[in-house]
Amino acid sequence: MIIRLFKNSKYLVFLIIHLFLSLSALSETPSCLLYKVEGKNDFGSYVASITEFPNGEIVWNASYKEKWKNEYGVEELWFGKKYDNFAEFKVRSHSFLSQVGSNKLSKEQFQARETVIIDLMDPSKITKPISIKCKFDDTWNDKREKKLITAGMSNPFLVNLAKFIAIDSVVDWYQKQPQLDPYRDNQDFKSKNFYSITDLTDESFYQKEKKVLRLRNLKPNSFSLMEAQLKNLSLSFSLKEKAEIVDDQTFQSNINEIGLFQLKQDQVDIPDGDSALWTSMYFVALVNKYLVTKDVKTYQRAIKVLNGILLLLKISENSEEFARGIMPYKTTTPFNERWIRGSPPYNHLYWLPGSNNDMIKGLILTFAWSTKFISPKDPLFQELKWAVKKLKSVKLKRLNGLNQAYIEGLDAIYNNSEEGYYQFIKKYLSNQNALELLGLNRQFYIHGVADWSGINLAMVSANAFYIIAEAIEKKWSMLPPIFWPSDGFPDYTRDATWVKVQQQKTIKELAKMFVGAKRDFLCLMNHSLNSKELGPAPESCFASLKETPAYIPDEALAFDYRLKEDFIFSSMPDLPWKSIPNRQPAEQHLLPNVLYPKYEGESFTSQMMWKEGFSYMDFKPEKFRVPRVDYLFSYWSYQYFQNR
Repeated sequence: MIIRLFKNSKYLVFLIIHLFLSLSALSETPSCLLYKVEGKNDFGSYVASITEFPNGEIVWNASYKEKWKNEYGVEELWFGKKYDNFAEFKVRSHSFLSQVGSNKLSKEQFQARETVIIDLMDPSKITKPISIKCKFDDTWNDKREKKLITAGMSNPFLVNLAKFIAIDSVVDWYQKQPQLDPYRDNQDFKSKNFYSITDLTDESFYQKEKKVLRLRNLKPNSFSLMEAQLKNLSLSFSLKEKAEIVDDQTFQSNINEIGLFQLKQDQVDIPDGDSALWTSMYFVALVNKYLVTKDVKTYQRAIKVLNGILLLLKISENSEEFARGIMPYKTTTPFNERWIRGSPPYNHLYWLPGSNNDMIKGLILTFAWSTKFISPKDPLFQELKWAVKKLKSVKLKRLNGLNQAYIEGLDAIYNNSEEGYYQFIKKYLSNQNALELLGLNRQFYIHGVADWSGINLAMVSANAFYIIAEAIEKKWSMLPPIFWPSDGFPDYTRDATWVKVQQQKTIKELAKMFVGAKRDFLCLMNHSLNSKELGPAPESCFASLKETPAYIPDEALAFDYRLKEDFIFSSMPDLPWKSIPNRQPAEQHLLPNVLYPKYEGESFTSQMMWKEGFSYMDFKPEKFRVPRVDYLFSYWSYQYFQNR
């Protein structure tokens, strides 16, 4: 029938043939012109190719014979346009660093652009072009993405609370500051928008070419090459490879001989006032890693760190206090006046008093995860039993009901306290109900600005509660649940399983709150604990882990985003409650409206990146060592929950 139609209709046959020829033409790969170039500049000798596409786009791809730092090959990848017989490229010498070593950039130097024009018909430098089939290398694709951070559901209680405690007056005061004048006409300034930028461009390239630095429309110099090195050190390693590297770095440079967290510059140990919390988070990372790998070295490290954490409770002669950190005494260590010398047998140590709500969360987290790590037959288990009893006697300015709930739960686990089991449920209920009602357990945004440190504590709290509830669920499964009468509502019963489910919901709500803000742990744990509903974590949950450099170069480095052409400060202050009741300097509240990739600055000095706000400038001294507790905590927690 179809053939008969063709025979009876010459016009139809003509159309079909014409269509076939058109499709055949479209299916053919268009032709490009390829030029070869050899040359030399201030950096060294290079061999390059220039690919000219039919639409006038030009790609310059050059490889240098010289290596940077005697280690890295250097490749230029420039995109430009053809005009007549000339190729034109707009290039720069800097992208995000404002200082490398002793070299600092002014705003004019940072923003400077250069136009490179190449005469494609110059036979003394460029070979005669040959025709090739056009092929666009997949690794050339630009994968830099800017996303609006959708965070902070409206909470009437918090809005009213903000007015009551005078946060609105702080916002009004802040918005009148002259530092904001240059940005007032910007639409993002007016709309209070916050953004995050993820940049995994060249990830596939660096996975293959681990010792090459690619410069995209950048000329080689100490700034552009250092920037490329930071990106290479972030993207050229698998997440597992990076986890091993940063674990070794953290243990060797940032865990002292006591087993506790510290900073280090060159060979000088630097005390950290939040050692109890960060050490505990590192301990959890080690435990999760050991549970997944059964690695002996990891077990030994975890035991050393656990002994250090237990020492925090032993060194204080006051039964109501524990240490925030402990350091062996060295003449080179820059102790301040708050650090005091221990009494015998600890007189060779200095410790920092001032135990508080944040630090006790670290101890609780440690003892929670020790339930999965230390057997009741292990001598350390007896020390944990004592430590939990000591923790019950600690007096803090804010030893709130939730902290008491944790400790009662730990007492139920380690000291077989049936009363501890019931107190764990009761204290959790009495506090959690209020938090649920007011939305304070998950909504940390006021005026679009978060208490970033609060996010970290909320995350740690949910993690600890989940593990404690899981251990109680296993140990006290035969006990009846709590009967909880509630005025105006039907009576109901609650047990450890219910607490565990509540923590799954809390993590889920927190993850919703900070979509796009690169709080990787929340995203990963949300998908782990709610896997039946959400499945495995998507690639977007690993953004900041991928952007974390495996190594930080020894050179002094700095960034100052104010040098960028499109930089603006947010119209909302960072942590406005810090200026209640006394106004802090306005500079302490300045907050950029963009969160950049981690290797573009934030990873230089931060030991807990998801705790930080949006930094707009920072300086890393030469040979300054920071741990990667945040990376290890996220990565190994996810591996544990996915593999158990």
